[in-house]
Amino acid sequence: MNVAVIDDHVLLGHVLVAGLIEAGFGATSIPVGANIVNDVAAAEVDVVLLDLELGQDSVPGVDLIEPLLGLGLQVIILSGVDDRLLLGRCLEHGVAGIIGKDIAFNVLVQQISNGLTSQTIGPPMAQRLELLQELAAHRRSCREAIEPFRTLSGREMAVLHCLMNGQSPAEISEQSFVAVSTIRTQIKAVLRKLGVSSQLQAVALAHQVGWPHVLEERVAS
Repeated sequence: MNVAVIDDHVLLGHVLVAGLIEAGFGATSIPVGANIVNDVAAAEVDVVLLDLELGQDSVPGVDLIEPLLGLGLQVIILSGVDDRLLLGRCLEHGVAGIIGKDIAFNVLVQQISNGLTSQTIGPPMAQRLELLQELAAHRRSCREAIEPFRTLSGREMAVLHCLMNGQSPAEISEQSFVAVSTIRTQIKAVLRKLGVSSQLQAVALAHQVGWPHVLEERVAS
């Protein structure tokens, strides 16, 4: 049984590898970088212990889950991350389990053995369902929050962009060769459609929901 450890903390990775070898596993530490998936494929392992935070120079751990599963491997998250939405995404992608870095080493070894024999790995099923339900509820909330932005006209979106860039109505007017009164009318329309009462609230809401990037991502997908 061979295990690959993917963690940006080199010392921790080597300690895990040494401990796993002593426990009777074959184990190797995979360098964090651009070729993680290829390096794992070349290592001929059965299980991957994957950290979710791999540093600024690497892709997020969650984005490696599906490529690693595509190699036919068991993927177990071994991380100190407590972001429940992120953990829900990991479960949604199909990881075998999620283990915190604060567990005892003998428990980690048992969890890896469970994964190789198709037994249950943490978290318990009830907690898994909670994480997935929270993720689904979050997505519903995001969809509801972005809907008002879909009602904005092209000109209203352009005005909101300018407000987000810190421009005043007078500056928007000068830039777009439109009367200030017209810009103020368009701003009022933006506020009405977004259900807010000030330009500051409109800008804050746009940042909160990720507009306009969230709309661009959905169009692209």
